[in-house]
Amino acid sequence: MAKKKDQYSFDIRFPAAFGSGLAAALLFAAARRQEAFAGLLLASLSPLPIMIATLSFGRAAGLGAAVAAAVTIGALVIAATTAAFSAKVVAAACIAGFIYAIFLSLPSWWFAYLAGAGRSRVVVPWISSLLHRSHDKLAESATRPSPRQHCPFGDILVSIAFVAFVIVTAVTVALILQQPSYEAAISKAVAHVEPLIGQMLGSRGLPEHIQRATLARMVVESMPATASSVIVLAFAVDLWIAGRVADLSRRLPFPWPDIPQGLHVPRICALVFFSCIIVSFLPALPGIIGSIGAATLGLVFVLQGLAVVHDLSRGMKFRTALLTGIYVAIVLLMPWPLIIFALIGLAEAGFGLRDRKKAAALSPEN
Repeated sequence: MAKKKDQYSFDIRFPAAFGSGLAAALLFAAARRQEAFAGLLLASLSPLPIMIATLSFGRAAGLGAAVAAAVTIGALVIAATTAAFSAKVVAAACIAGFIYAIFLSLPSWWFAYLAGAGRSRVVVPWISSLLHRSHDKLAESATRPSPRQHCPFGDILVSIAFVAFVIVTAVTVALILQQPSYEAAISKAVAHVEPLIGQMLGSRGLPEHIQRATLARMVVESMPATASSVIVLAFAVDLWIAGRVADLSRRLPFPWPDIPQGLHVPRICALVFFSCIIVSFLPALPGIIGSIGAATLGLVFVLQGLAVVHDLSRGMKFRTALLTGIYVAIVLLMPWPLIIFALIGLAEAGFGLRDRKKAAALSPEN
């Protein structure tokens, strides 16, 4: 009887996968009908249902949600087409679903899968040897079983930054290659952006030494770096929210980590970050690519800097007021506070500020 009952038991993973994929696709589709900020917010939340499904119901359910979201995007393209149903319409729907899967749904599933994999490191072995330990230690750890680890958020942040870099770089290069030259591509983009700047300024004018076309060019050339930072932030925040939701629903397979204490970005990323800054001063496309890399890793170090402040401020009497003031300042004074926290994150990578505090607290003198 028990066997027969199990045979007909209801598996909640299937409706969870379908519902999560449908929600992710609808959030993304609804973003196109909203104003700029509301649309960006909805698009940023689109990965969240897929991540919740992955962390709560397993990698198979999460992958099913990612596929269901891509199929739904394709179906929405067909439904929105006013032309007669044809092979061309189906091809356009397949392309839209494929692009959505490559750029959004599959990365969302992958990051959540890494978070729920229960490994202390989530990068491939040869990168792990560079970032964390020697080959000897890797071989030694492989010969003995290790307990299940919690989410290595620092490694996952680096993975998110890498994916954001690849996505934005690929889109930027594709857009530039559609034009005869780099300057032609920038000039075309400036022609679209300059009137928008004029609308934003209204009756207010620019300083005499700043031309509107020059400002528009600066905006255009900074857009890829800004987009990569937004992608990193969106994926990171969505993953944190998904982890908290899965933890509160008691479906997370491991205790949710102490991120302020456990977020550690590999030190070699600081060297890559400074290299990208140097490359960003090159002219034309190489400089754009360098700025994309600097922006993605820069935001990673900003998040590590915020984690350091959260951890070092524990036990302070006015901690809540301090953290509230910090986030208000970030919103009001963007982007200048981010530079400060990036420097704190870089200092943590170089000197281990949190480890020093922990060692001082455990010393016999205290």
